[in-house]
Amino acid sequence: MARSKGLSFALVVALVLSRAPLLVPRVALRASAEAKSGSGPTPEAWRDFRAQLIAREAQEEAQNRSRHVAPRNEELLRSQSEELWNEYMHGAWAHVAPVEVGGLLCRAPLPAQLTWLMRQGAESFWPQRVREALLKEIPVIEGRSRKEMFETWSKNTMFCYKLADRLTMEALHQLAERSQDIRSLTNADKELIQLYGDMESTWQSVCLVLSAVGDMATEAVTLNRPFARSLDTRLARLLLFGESQTGASVKEQTLLERSLQAFGEAAVYFGGPQGLNQPGVLVHGFSDIEGAEEIAPGTRIYRGGVEAAIEGIIDGRYAPLDFRWFIGRHENLTTQRAAWIPVACARPVALKQCLGLPKPLWHEVLELCGGEHAELSKVELQKRGDVKDDEPE
Repeated sequence: MARSKGLSFALVVALVLSRAPLLVPRVALRASAEAKSGSGPTPEAWRDFRAQLIAREAQEEAQNRSRHVAPRNEELLRSQSEELWNEYMHGAWAHVAPVEVGGLLCRAPLPAQLTWLMRQGAESFWPQRVREALLKEIPVIEGRSRKEMFETWSKNTMFCYKLADRLTMEALHQLAERSQDIRSLTNADKELIQLYGDMESTWQSVCLVLSAVGDMATEAVTLNRPFARSLDTRLARLLLFGESQTGASVKEQTLLERSLQAFGEAAVYFGGPQGLNQPGVLVHGFSDIEGAEEIAPGTRIYRGGVEAAIEGIIDGRYAPLDFRWFIGRHENLTTQRAAWIPVACARPVALKQCLGLPKPLWHEVLELCGGEHAELSKVELQKRGDVKDDEPE
């Protein structure tokens, strides 16, 4: 994965081992709106209506680009689940929206993050550095004020992205050249190292939000970090009982054996760095599984129901790849520092497997969003030599 053009991430990590915490985000939790009783549309209907409304507002743009942003991904989905493929083909959508349960959080590239922080007027060093560099690029045009020109140019996402990318990469390479003297690091150096390290550790992650408060996902799992394709005894025990489980009762031993029988083929993902010693999270799209709970009304995305899922697979009612297992999770992911892009999406976008996708899920989701986010996908795709664009003919 050609991400840092030769810059060693291990070096960056070494530089920050002794740093003090920087850029701690201010957490302003907003109370969730109370659900109003009455005979209104269902939550699912509201989600679909919102997607249709946004689609109509962007109708002209939508007419100029295909809704099928990843044809080879669609072919793979069809081989995995005909039902989910049909749902995807008849209504795959995604758009930027407030953080919500059942929605996604997509990790922003560092240059995009700095661009958005600059637009927000962030006072930390690197957003201000991008602002200063942009002001130097703006030409003087008679009859147009400097402020007006800045407002216009700062809306050019790709120009600002490339400007921020050049600034940060030059600075990181300079840091690498003088890395032996850690005492020489300035606060600006430490800020950049933390920003870069945070971005690298969650590079192009796409997370499913399982619980949220305001603009914070209090629990989320990463959809696009495959961990294992089958279960062995140790992994099955971890997923079912967590690491704290010491002995196994007859019932637990039976469940363990049945899980190995059911998930000879499996989709296990690294959900995130928190809760690694806890039982895994099972996510699926079946409302009839005993013990399963819908993560939010109208999402038709469910978690849990492990025992019933195992028996359903053994009985032939479900397939192993109808389910996703997650080891670990993320906690308290926030959009306040522009590091995460909150996205609402159609159910099959969140439920489909991420196993050997020809086009990575991060690119697929951002291209479904369209606009500047689709442009970000394109420019990030150009940096990679291992992935080709998947435009339909």
